[in-house]
Amino acid sequence: MHMRALSFLFLWLTFTLPKVDAANCSTVFPDAASSSSSAGGISFNQFARLIGTDGVIDIPIIRDDTSNSCDTTSCMYSGNPARSLNLPGFNFSNSSQDITVSLNSSGTTPQGSYDNIFIEQNSTFHITGNSTVTRIDEIHIDDNSTLTLDNGVYWFNLLDMDSNAKLVIPTGQKVTLYLNTSNFEQNLRFNWDGTPDQLVLISYSDFSPSTNTFMRGYLYSAQDVIWDNFGKLVGAVNATNIAIGDVGEFTLDASSIETAMFDNTCTQDNELPTPILYYSMDMCSIPSAIPDQVGTNNGSVAGL
Repeated sequence: MHMRALSFLFLWLTFTLPKVDAANCSTVFPDAASSSSSAGGISFNQFARLIGTDGVIDIPIIRDDTSNSCDTTSCMYSGNPARSLNLPGFNFSNSSQDITVSLNSSGTTPQGSYDNIFIEQNSTFHITGNSTVTRIDEIHIDDNSTLTLDNGVYWFNLLDMDSNAKLVIPTGQKVTLYLNTSNFEQNLRFNWDGTPDQLVLISYSDFSPSTNTFMRGYLYSAQDVIWDNFGKLVGAVNATNIAIGDVGEFTLDASSIETAMFDNTCTQDNELPTPILYYSMDMCSIPSAIPDQVGTNNGSVAGL
C-alpha cells in the first residue's frame, strides 16, 4: 500500500475507534453485596449473612452482629470499592393517561407511556411487550395483587407496593427496571419464581422493602439498600450503604450476570487520548541529504 494511503488509513482508524469499555457488569457486582463508594458500608443484624462469597467483599464493614456473615466466617473488606454503573438521567413520563384495575379483576396494556396506574386488591395487571420503552409516573400495586412485565426497559417515577404484592416476569423474558422513588410494605416478591438474569432493578434513591421480602435479580441503588428482617435476595446488590435485617440472606449468582439486561449501564464511556498526527514522508519534498540544523549529524535519504 502506498505510504500516503497508509497515513490516511492510520488517521481514520485513530479518530473512529470506539469508546473503551472500562468496566463490565461483574466488576459492579463482584460479590453478593458490594459498594461503589469508599465512604459506604454494610451492616449485618443477627444471623444475617452473604452466601457464595470467599469472605472478602468490596464494601467496608460497619457492623457485624453475627459470627458467620460470609458463609461460615466473618466478612472482611477488600480495601477496594466495586465499580459503579453509568446511570443516565431519569426518563420521566409526560403522559396524562391513567389506568385503574378494579378490585378482584385483571387487565392488560401495551408498553408505552402512562401517568398513574392503580392495581386494586386481589387483581392482576400485565404490561405486554411491543418493543417500546415504558415510562410511568406512578404505579400502585395494592394488597395481594400482581404486576407482570414483558421483556423491555421500564422507568417508574414511583413504585408503591402494598403487602403481599408481586412483580412477575414471564419465563424467558428479561427486564431492566429503573425506579426514581419507591414505597414498600412487607411480604413482597420480585421475580421470585424466575431466574436472576431476568431482572435488573436500578434505584435512584433508597430501596427499602419491609419484612419477609424476596427477590431474584441484580439490584443497584445510587443511595442505600435497607433490607428488613427475614428477607432473601438471589443475585447481587450494589449500593452506597447496605443493611441486612435479622436472618436476612443475600446469595450471589455470578453465572447469570453476563446474561442479564443491564441496558448498557455497565459501560464507562472513556474517550481515547487525542491522537498525534502522522504524516507520511511522501507528503513533502525530501532532498537527497538531510542537514542537521543544530549539530553536525547530517543524514542521507535511502530506500525511498
